[in-house]
Amino acid sequence: MAWQSIQKILGQNQTHIQALLLGARCLLTMGNPADAEALLKVLLYFQPDDAEALNLSGNAASAQGCYAQAKSFYEKAIQIDASMAPAWENLGHEHYRARHFVEAASAYARAADLEPGRTEIQLMALHASDQIADWSSRDIQLSRLLTALQSDENVQTSFAFITKLDDPALQLKITRNCARKIPPIAPSQAALRRVPAREERLTLGYLSADIYSHATAVLIAELLALHDRERFAVYLYYYGMNDDSTLRRRILESADQALDVSLLNAGEIAEQIARDGVDILIDLKGWTDDHRLDVLGQRPAPLQMHYLGYPGTLGSEAVDYLIGDRFITPPASDVNFHEALLVLPDCYQVNDRQREQAAIPARSEYNLPEDKFVFADFNQPYKITPQLFDAWLRILHACPDSVLWLLDHNRDATSHLRAYAIQRGIPGSRLIFSLKEPIPQHVARLTLADLVLDTFPVNGHTTTSDTLWAGVPELTIAGRSFISRVAGSLLYNAGLPELVCDTLDAYEQRAISLYRERALLSALRARLKMRENLVLFDTPRWVNGFERGLRAAWARHATGLPPARIDVGSDHY
Repeated sequence: MAWQSIQKILGQNQTHIQALLLGARCLLTMGNPADAEALLKVLLYFQPDDAEALNLSGNAASAQGCYAQAKSFYEKAIQIDASMAPAWENLGHEHYRARHFVEAASAYARAADLEPGRTEIQLMALHASDQIADWSSRDIQLSRLLTALQSDENVQTSFAFITKLDDPALQLKITRNCARKIPPIAPSQAALRRVPAREERLTLGYLSADIYSHATAVLIAELLALHDRERFAVYLYYYGMNDDSTLRRRILESADQALDVSLLNAGEIAEQIARDGVDILIDLKGWTDDHRLDVLGQRPAPLQMHYLGYPGTLGSEAVDYLIGDRFITPPASDVNFHEALLVLPDCYQVNDRQREQAAIPARSEYNLPEDKFVFADFNQPYKITPQLFDAWLRILHACPDSVLWLLDHNRDATSHLRAYAIQRGIPGSRLIFSLKEPIPQHVARLTLADLVLDTFPVNGHTTTSDTLWAGVPELTIAGRSFISRVAGSLLYNAGLPELVCDTLDAYEQRAISLYRERALLSALRARLKMRENLVLFDTPRWVNGFERGLRAAWARHATGLPPARIDVGSDHY
């Protein structure tokens, strides 16, 4: 109704400044950034120094993937009005996207100073600081943040939050706040006309921006191809980066139909899904960058699920089922999920048996000593808390002939971590950093490590699968939330339950004991060498269990029953 009124005003006066501004806002909310951009160009022609219009122009540019242009708009808006908190916040987002974490933390901090009541900006400032391992004020920031989160009903930044605290009840609250950003929309008429039947061939639709050399693509590469085509048709709706990789081409070719929806708005994508007769729509993004939960909000499919991209509840009425497993989502955890749980028989995470292989390098290629025990972790810095890093340093103190091998994610994090270690009596030479590499080369180099130390409260997910595929044991801590239990599930399904710890102290002591008991560590490593015998890497078995779960969910829907927890069943645990 608001847009119709604005159109009427603009029909009478195409240069009505307030109508142009309101119209651009409305179009951005409706998911039409190109049309919003057109209105803003007219406005800025007449008022080139309108800071609000410049900020909205940045939003329109960013929504269309023009990130450098967006950054320029935000900077110009700030030059005109340095007190404009939204422009500072948006500039922080663009710096973060560009991996300029110092600048991102500074921009977020400025926005938080200007709007002290905006808890989510404080959260992003903390998250950017964590990416550079700047812990100088982390305890104070986290304490203030927790206090604010308990009372703030408007926090709408989900992923950054779930990486900070192992608190599933609070995670549910925050994601429900996020879900309010997606207005409820009546289901597509095409979807409503769909008459379900229990045993017919079902059409699955996968929706993702990550069909390139991304962690999600690495995991699902074999999934689409292995679906039973007598019982399922497979559609892929994709957008986002095109790296023209072998992995991307392989996934696109494995779908019955792969449709590029990059240029479509939410309504157009939803209508396409509905016209295709998709029965079960599976979102692979959740509350991560470039998600399209606005598409799910239009209910284009009778059943809608979330899988893999976001490790936790989405808090949205648009999602019927979240896919988990018996370790990550045991029955007692149901209360912390907005969706019903579709519980798979083994590990929730699918894997690809057809990974590209690379030659095993020598330790010398990574400056690793031949005669030392190599502890390793290749997670991003935001997953490394000061409490965890202190434990790693204590492990190094107790294990004198050892080094710690880490990801050189950004120079600021590398510098801070090394300085932190030196302050606590660990020579900087005992921390060895390596740059990110293509996945095949990364997995090959992992074989050089003796033991991988997982992070907490955010576990390694694809990172842990890579480690286990490389045949290297990993030690983890299993917490209470989805994101903190993934590595535990992976280890159970790789036949290494003894590497799952309940506390940081147990984790620290187990790492030291494995350093001292090399025969035990060798025995654990030997189990991983027989990959073909590990449940974790039995992809056909995984797909069979997944399909049984999908059929069970559809059977409930076909008989008019609401979504409810479905345990597919297992002989594994």
